[in-house]
Amino acid sequence: MEPRKSCEVLLNRLIPDQDKYAFGKTKIFFRAGQVAMMEKLRADRLNKSAAIIQRFVKMFIYRRKYLKIRAIALKIQTAGRAYLARQQAQALRERKAATRIQSWWKMLKARRRYDRLKRGVLLIQSRIRQQNAATLMEQLRKNRAATTIQAAYRIRIFYTCRHTNCLDSRLSRLGPGRLVSG
Repeated sequence: MEPRKSCEVLLNRLIPDQDKYAFGKTKIFFRAGQVAMMEKLRADRLNKSAAIIQRFVKMFIYRRKYLKIRAIALKIQTAGRAYLARQQAQALRERKAATRIQSWWKMLKARRRYDRLKRGVLLIQSRIRQQNAATLMEQLRKNRAATTIQAAYRIRIFYTCRHTNCLDSRLSRLGPGRLVSG
């Protein structure tokens, strides 16, 4: 588009009243106050553009600050969570170790109690067996003595009645129930 045509289109849009300006061959002539009004529009447009540029620059700066702060906050949170996780893991290890120690301690106490009880039972059993053995020995001794006496009596009878038949009658008088078995 030609410069003159573009100036006409621009002025028609900015200043709708055509009495306020006039076109010369190489210049444009404005009535009083029109240049100031156009300067004001230009300044408003520049201020508006500057505000938009400032807004984008501030947005960029604050976004970068926000992202840095967010990254730092995430690192702090990560470190805090890691610390808490290590603390919980240590507490779990300590609890597990304490449980293991407690179970061993209870086992040792139960084992000692069992061993004491076992020693007591074995002592009682050995005393009872010793007493039973002593009673049995006494019975065997008595039976042996009775057997010895019976054997001596039978030998005496045998030698006294050797030539007579009295041995059978004397032995039959004793009977099977009166003999001590050994």
